[in-house]
Amino acid sequence: MNADPFELMQSGKMRPDLFYRLAVATVEIPVLRKREGDVPLLAEHFIKENNKVCHKQVSRLSPDVLELFKTYQWPGNVRELRHLIEHAVNIINENDEELGLQHLPYFFLRQVGKAQEFQETKPLQKIDYKAARAQYMNKCEHEFVCNVVVSTLRACKGNISEAARSLQITRQHLHTLINEHHLSVD
Repeated sequence: MNADPFELMQSGKMRPDLFYRLAVATVEIPVLRKREGDVPLLAEHFIKENNKVCHKQVSRLSPDVLELFKTYQWPGNVRELRHLIEHAVNIINENDEELGLQHLPYFFLRQVGKAQEFQETKPLQKIDYKAARAQYMNKCEHEFVCNVVVSTLRACKGNISEAARSLQITRQHLHTLINEHHLSVD
């Protein structure tokens, strides 16, 4: 809960019997603004989590972002930090390793007084959605085809006809996939 259950019960917003049914084990975790040391650790965790999903290689926050995060009050608590990192990892270039101010959402930069500074020094990055989506879909298809076809070929000991039957495709289609994706039949 993000509110004191005893205050909720006193104000009539929560029934006491409901609280006592749910409160088998309770742990009070201070808000993020009172745990400054947790911010870099949580940011690192969210970066790793989003790297996997977005197929990125981000390894760190820039010093200015880290300093900003340490002094920020976090009214949205851990969820706000998670969403900022998710946004940044989504828009960062594929080969960039450091999240900078330019990767943070504009509304956040405006809220912390960094939007003007950022706009003067770095223009907003334009993203060609259709091209980025096509590139991502091609990458996913390639990984899928590689995994499925190679594992099927291995299971069938390299027998193309047997692998095609197992995949429920024609031999010609299997040959096309092998050639297009530069797969080894071995």
